[in-house]
Amino acid sequence: MTTINLDITITPLQKLFIQSKAFFTMFGGAAGGGKSHGLLVKHFLYCLQYPGAKCLILRRTFPELQRSIIRLSLEMIPRALGRYNESKHIWYFANGSTLEFGYCESENDVTKYQSAEYDRIGFDESTHFSEYQITYMVSRCRGANNHPKGIDLATNPGNIGHVWHKQTFIDGHKPYEMWTDDDGLTYLFIPAKVKDNPYLLDKDPDYIRRLKKLPDADRRMLEEGDWDIFAGQYFSCWRRDVHVIQPIEIPHWWTRFRSLDYGLDCTACYDWAVDGSGTCYIVKELYKPDLTLSQAAKEILAWSDPNVNYAYTVASPDLWNRRQTNPHRPETGMSGVEIMQAEGLYGLIKADNRRIQGWQALHE
Repeated sequence: MTTINLDITITPLQKLFIQSKAFFTMFGGAAGGGKSHGLLVKHFLYCLQYPGAKCLILRRTFPELQRSIIRLSLEMIPRALGRYNESKHIWYFANGSTLEFGYCESENDVTKYQSAEYDRIGFDESTHFSEYQITYMVSRCRGANNHPKGIDLATNPGNIGHVWHKQTFIDGHKPYEMWTDDDGLTYLFIPAKVKDNPYLLDKDPDYIRRLKKLPDADRRMLEEGDWDIFAGQYFSCWRRDVHVIQPIEIPHWWTRFRSLDYGLDCTACYDWAVDGSGTCYIVKELYKPDLTLSQAAKEILAWSDPNVNYAYTVASPDLWNRRQTNPHRPETGMSGVEIMQAEGLYGLIKADNRRIQGWQALHE
């Protein structure tokens, strides 16, 4: 038997990523954290560990694959362990496992994999993929064997998939702590910054200096791995480490109120607490799409704290407009406020919806 020594160097965070037991594991956050290398190593070692395994690593376009993952694989994987088919973009290993490289440039490209089965699927620069592309490919993660199945996401903040990644892995969850959703699927986020990759800094010590030359929003995403930045954001001063605090016991004498912005596309309602000095705290958020006015009122009442006496609910002025429930007699329609009051949501008052002045006041 021939012994083959694998000369593979990984960082401590890459090791956590490789050893993750979660079905969904997201790795990265900042540029230079070693996410692509970690993704390739994880899938390569998986192929060696589980004979007959089928792995797929995706990028948005094929040229991106050639410049990154494919080139890395040709440099890293010993030819004694497998052979690479350049026309099919597949590594074939001696134990029957395969590591395939693919791309999904358009939404419909996912249908190329409609009948395929993979034990593990990895997305390199996963925020470049839409939510639909990722969730569709989850259905391809299956197989009639005992190999542990999983989806691996390696990425930075930004791009079209930013919101889905942030809502799924960041909001309401702590890094390094695995959690389970209502369907029993497990999730884990492992953040990595360029400072966590000493091998890159050793070879390219000026990389961080170059990142600092970027516009502030881009720099925060790529250097700090800040997921709270997005294009068009007004409150660019917002910082999670400054403006989010650990839960506190709210005294009963603090003023409590709700703020409401209703829309059929999405209803947003916030629970506020105001201390004796006038400092405002947002306690929790209701954010839900496709609700009628009556449904929104019921959702808000069920979501609100039953032990709190809310002083009022400030709402967008358009709720006082009458809805044309009868197109032949529009004057008989009820206003949005009246519809919500009929469901038991009282105490609605009109908000001052002057946008610029409101932004300036909140910023101050």
